[in-house]
Amino acid sequence: MTSSSHVTRRDALRQMLLFSAALAAPRFLAGQTPRPSTPKNALHLFCLGDWGAGVTPNQIAVASAMQAYAKTIGRSPEALFLLGDNFYGALPDIHSPRWKKEFEDMYPASVFPGPCHAILGNHDYDDQPDGERIQMDYARTPGTRWRMPARWYRLDLPAANPVATFLCVDTHFAKLNERDIASQDAWLKGELARPRRTPWMFVCGHHPVFSVGTQHGDTKRLGPWAELFHEQKVHAYICGHEHDLQHLRMPEKSTDWFISGGGGRELHAINPAKKASFAQSVFGFMHLSVTPHDYEMTFVGQDAGVLYTCRREPAQNSG
Repeated sequence: MTSSSHVTRRDALRQMLLFSAALAAPRFLAGQTPRPSTPKNALHLFCLGDWGAGVTPNQIAVASAMQAYAKTIGRSPEALFLLGDNFYGALPDIHSPRWKKEFEDMYPASVFPGPCHAILGNHDYDDQPDGERIQMDYARTPGTRWRMPARWYRLDLPAANPVATFLCVDTHFAKLNERDIASQDAWLKGELARPRRTPWMFVCGHHPVFSVGTQHGDTKRLGPWAELFHEQKVHAYICGHEHDLQHLRMPEKSTDWFISGGGGRELHAINPAKKASFAQSVFGFMHLSVTPHDYEMTFVGQDAGVLYTCRREPAQNSG
């Protein structure tokens, strides 16, 4: 009797621990027909990278899906985040017709009236001499929604009563000199160490820290950021570069890793031998909604259908 009673108490304790762990686990909704909750009081952002291929059918399909999806959820996002490789090929100056055809008209202000916060990718440097300067100069064009105040910069959104901080970084270290690398590193560490204004901290770059894609995989040069982000409780790193959609999560780390590189350039294959919470070689974009209490990341395909969504609460990112 005593032995049986002891086993029962032990099993009961085990069940309680399992239940507590389940409550703390991320609430992934993939594998059903997931639907975003799109709370009306949330900050809503669309994120896409590797889109500037030059008015291709795939770019048009993703841009059309963004418009259709905005109609489906009944609202326009407050902003777009453009995650690099904004233009492949020549972009000679701020007067190039590519700006109107591939950006202003492709993602029209009638549907996306908010600012479009852009960061630099490798093609933005490599395909056009002074390409990074041209993109920063265009941000000063009267009336444009394009925003790129510097190669790395901070945003607290929304401007009134912000709920999330975004640190936008330049990850194309091959084109940064040692002084630039040290300056950005000091800036990033300083921003992460500052007292938090908002409950959520996101970092946005172009190259992935971790990836299950076959084209690029992990970016070893960014490896030290993984521990920095864990120590400083960065909730998510958002990037492109791999031409696919991915969500990776390391149970022992504080940070979620999201890749949205399906903006229109040819796709990259997924490595089936590597594990991910979600990974598909498809065109599409991400919808990030943020409240003071949680954030939700939804992956949307080129048909405007939801592929995957997950919701996170601050306690879930405690490592």
